[in-house]
Amino acid sequence: MSKATYMVDLRNEKPSLVKCEKGIFTRYDPRVPEEWKRSEFLDAFAHGGGDFVWYDDIPEEDVEFYKDKIKEFWKNRGELK
Repeated sequence: MSKATYMVDLRNEKPSLVKCEKGIFTRYDPRVPEEWKRSEFLDAFAHGGGDFVWYDDIPEEDVEFYKDKIKEFWKNRGELK
């Protein structure tokens, strides 16, 4: 059984929360029904096309904290209810 790993980039006002599960990278976005979505950037990122230096590994226990920060960001912008 493969367990997900998580990382976060805190350079911007909105954290970028990324999950890797079974070799697939997705980004947390509460504006979409699935909440996690793939992107071309993350696919390139996973294959050496990006820069991991800005992302810090985080424990699963911290994921909800960053999810809440991201939800609050989108609520403040009027893009999430």
